[in-house]
Amino acid sequence: MARQNFVGYVISQGKMDKTIKVRVLQKYYDAKVHKDLFKRKDFLVHDEGNICKEGDLVRIEATRPLSSRKFFAVAEIKRNIGQQFAKYAEEAKQRVSEEEQLKTREFLERTQLKDNDQQLVFLGDLRTVASLKGKELTPEEQETVSNLKKKYMIQTWDDQQLFQMEFERLEEKVQDLLQDYKLTQTLQSIIASPDKSAEVLQRTGLSGEEIEKMRRNVRKNIIRKFLKKADDATLLQLGIQL
Repeated sequence: MARQNFVGYVISQGKMDKTIKVRVLQKYYDAKVHKDLFKRKDFLVHDEGNICKEGDLVRIEATRPLSSRKFFAVAEIKRNIGQQFAKYAEEAKQRVSEEEQLKTREFLERTQLKDNDQQLVFLGDLRTVASLKGKELTPEEQETVSNLKKKYMIQTWDDQQLFQMEFERLEEKVQDLLQDYKLTQTLQSIIASPDKSAEVLQRTGLSGEEIEKMRRNVRKNIIRKFLKKADDATLLQLGIQL
């Protein structure tokens, strides 16, 4: 006796191991409305190799009971549409990743340009002071010097003070770079550990369900903001050292 056979589309895959859900459309004649109508029925189907993807057209065949609700197994993949969808999804993820990397590079370039602009302004002010030193100043030049003194909050323009200002500015920049480097290293180590990242995110008031639904880049941004604002005592409680 021939076994039952149906042809249908895979509508769900990956939620259970070696199990897919297949929707079968069956045509029947309705005597009340005198029309051919379709009724649909969903089957849980055994997929031994986890090969089928959503969208595939498959032929299923009756088999011995494999569970309380599973009586069919995949006999043939007639049209491999789901594999194409999986390929497109992978390509889309890759494009999104490339776009994120491009945006990150552009942001870093803009930040670098901003720092360079500030440095150029400072060096320009130093050159202005150096060019006016030892000269009889016009009212406009006196006003320029006065404005620069107010801007940098100094009283006199001697060589030692100018050198000290430049040295302090460079020292601040180095400290900022070191702090950013430590923050990035700590952030990468936290993100690499799911348990640690969940612990830090829970400190921000998020629930476990919200954390699971959150995308990786969103979690990363929240943790970065938390590390910047948190005090030393809170970081020590979490076992984090910047």
